[in-house]
Amino acid sequence: MNLDPAFVRQMRALLPEESDEFLRSLEDDLPVSLRLNTAKCSKEDVLNCLPATVQETVPWCPEAYYLEQRPVFTFDPLLHAGIYYVQEASSMFSARAICSALQIMEMSGQAVRMLDLCAAPGGKATLAASLLPAGSLLLANEIVPSRAKILDENLIKWGTAEVVVTQNEPSDFAGLKYAFDLILADMPCSGEGMFRKEPDAITAWSEDYVRSCAARQRQILSQCWNSLRPGGCLIYSTCTYNTLENEENVLWAAEQLGARIMPVESNPEWKIHPAIDADIPAYRFFPHRTRGEGFFLALLQKEESAATNLQTSRETNQQEEFYEIVRPRGKKKLFTRKKSGKIVNELMDKKIAAYLTSLFDEPVACEVRLLPQGIYSAFPKQHSEFLAQISSSLHILRAGIHMGEYKGDHFIPDISLALSTSLKPEKHFPAYELDRQQALSYLKRESLLLSEQCPRGQVLMSYKGKALGWVNNLGIRANNRYPQSWRIRAELPSNRLQK
Repeated sequence: MNLDPAFVRQMRALLPEESDEFLRSLEDDLPVSLRLNTAKCSKEDVLNCLPATVQETVPWCPEAYYLEQRPVFTFDPLLHAGIYYVQEASSMFSARAICSALQIMEMSGQAVRMLDLCAAPGGKATLAASLLPAGSLLLANEIVPSRAKILDENLIKWGTAEVVVTQNEPSDFAGLKYAFDLILADMPCSGEGMFRKEPDAITAWSEDYVRSCAARQRQILSQCWNSLRPGGCLIYSTCTYNTLENEENVLWAAEQLGARIMPVESNPEWKIHPAIDADIPAYRFFPHRTRGEGFFLALLQKEESAATNLQTSRETNQQEEFYEIVRPRGKKKLFTRKKSGKIVNELMDKKIAAYLTSLFDEPVACEVRLLPQGIYSAFPKQHSEFLAQISSSLHILRAGIHMGEYKGDHFIPDISLALSTSLKPEKHFPAYELDRQQALSYLKRESLLLSEQCPRGQVLMSYKGKALGWVNNLGIRANNRYPQSWRIRAELPSNRLQK
């Protein structure tokens, strides 16, 4: 590995007694790790869900596993079903930070609003979606359009309804005063911790680049700090080693923003390195110490000093639970409101509402909205006022679950409905089990030859009992409705029938 001499000098100064071991570790093979979606696959069924032999669990994330070798994940249908997420192990320490933040805020069992500010491709966002208390809302943001689409795809596959995906600059959140209980700011950085994984990061590195990243990180912290409520927590993380982007920025936040640096639950056996040149609780991952890449994390808390302008997450929990359908402006009204606040639907709209709400696995406080593009979307009722407040200032790509659309009298289900964990489409649509060869062909968006026993109409395709998406079976042919932009582009292996 051809490292910049300035980087080597930096690491020898940071790790005077361990630098040789650290530098040798950069030549080692990358550990392979993934995290299970326990909403779709129980830990007891893990061996049937994972594509390779498990070595051990990731110590700081019990739902995650190291694999003996790296399979070609693209050719595992269960990856596309959202059964697991391939994620670098060190970054999963964010799970500990989220749990510690909830304890510090005394909200471990209460609904919260969380912002993942730089969320693509979705590793920490899907992690947060699995960890947040019931009734919480996650807003996952990404500024780069192509990466925002990948983020949205991964969150759809994860299946959580309580998610809003946006495409905005960090500065766009400055006006949302006290909007969030918890913010995860996984900062764009110089990427020193990714040298093994991304060789281009080595050539891009320079001392000037480090200084530029550190300045940008402070700017982002300043921009999002106003949207954190008093008493709320912000998780600051990078995938780099230098102190300028790590400890020095955390100390700057304490001095300039009034942040308190809080401890995160950890274990000495995990060999996580403490802060360098600063007496603060901060957590460093080095590849010669832990099985993973370079990572830094610190937990910041905002002082309890002001009241919020937006409705708090505690207040939203007190709202009445009912279903309604909301049409966009210019559309025929689906209901009128009496003075009592109850909803009176027209006859046909009652049928639509009853059908769509019957798709939920169990009664939940959720409204069904008709979007301008004609798609019905399910969104948690307790967060509808918050959604209305942010819709004028943020570019929202998706809110909740896109259920589908009506074409004439026929309901055409969306891919989000197939992959949802909140809605159970298999209870309302016929399902058809595919073998591995058929599943990969489906995911490549090839034509499928289905047996005569396959039901007609909109049919849910599944593999090992896990939903993949839809086909419209016309009898003489089956129209593959898997999203074009999601399709497998690589040439499929000849041994498709193997696990």
